Amino acid sequence: MAQAQGTSKKKIGMTTWILIAVVLGMLFGLLVPANPTVTNILKTIGQIFLRLIQMSIILLVMGQIIQAIGGLKMGELGKIGYKTLIVFFVSSLLASALAVVIGYLLKPGTGVDLSAIQSSVTVEASKTTIWDTLLNFIPTNAIKAMSDGNIMQALIFALFFGIALSFVNKDGNLKLFDLIKDFNKVILRVITMIMTVAPFGVFALIASSIASYGIQVVIPLAKYLGVFAIIDFVF
Repeated sequence: MAQAQGTSKKKIGMTTWILIAVVLGMLFGLLVPANPTVTNILKTIGQIFLRLIQMSIILLVMGQIIQAIGGLKMGELGKIGYKTLIVFFVSSLLASALAVVIGYLLKPGTGVDLSAIQSSVTVEASKTTIWDTLLNFIPTNAIKAMSDGNIMQALIFALFFGIALSFVNKDGNLKLFDLIKDFNKVILRVITMIMTVAPFGVFALIASSIASYGIQVVIPLAKYLGVFAIIDFVF
């Protein structure tokens, strides 16, 4: 009897709440008459949610990488380092190849009408060589890379910082390393706090998008997310 009551009171997971928010957002955007004031409020709420995620995620990723690498001993760093690099480059190559194949076959994004959101300003694409691409991986300013949201440059800095930290933290008693671990705990708590309002942010984003651009923007987006889910599941 007690087990049955415990089962019946099972909490709804965050993923389920987000899916419910997506459905409700679609229904709201379709069924509720468009109102510029309401649409702007929802759009602002959605953008606030996205910015909260963006402000935290780069610190989370950098902190975890620095802690993981900085906690290795110098001998372990040499053994694990080259294996990690090989796995990283091979998996990145395979993931890129799979993404190109699936994108070519399923063509996500086909059918999106951008006429409502296209700007009248024409921007010419700049030519970038492979050498420019490699050079752009290296930050000239680590703080600027974080403020610009340049994940790759931030990761490169975190990688070097973690390696240097592992050399300095020979005896494992470096206070800076303990500070980084505590910092990561705080950032994880910040992410947890933000994710508690994720259903509201997702609802606002979906509802405002449909109210502004119509249902025709959702179907190709759902196809795109489906392709993304397939690639994410494989890798």
